[in-house]
Amino acid sequence: MLSFRRDPHDIRTGTVNKPAAAFTADRLDGTGTLSLSDYAGKVVVLNFFASWCPPCKEENPALVRVWERYRTSDVVFIGIVYEDLHRTGRRHRRSPYRAGR
Repeated sequence: MLSFRRDPHDIRTGTVNKPAAAFTADRLDGTGTLSLSDYAGKVVVLNFFASWCPPCKEENPALVRVWERYRTSDVVFIGIVYEDLHRTGRRHRRSPYRAGR
């Protein structure tokens, strides 16, 4: 796992550079679930966000630019809705990368 912070030396977790735990999430588009194991062998960028979170809204354009640059490679971007109403979180399914909750 990787952690982004303003100061790259500010690491507050014991999970940096370690494999992510397996998980399954409901897809916001209603087409079933997505699992981390579906993307074995790929670099997976997980972005946890909420519609009520100002920093989440600020970072989204940068994430979309990075996604556009790497979308034809083995890098997968997945957005996870955090503490949001399902109908509100579904608005984010218009993001170009995958989203679940």
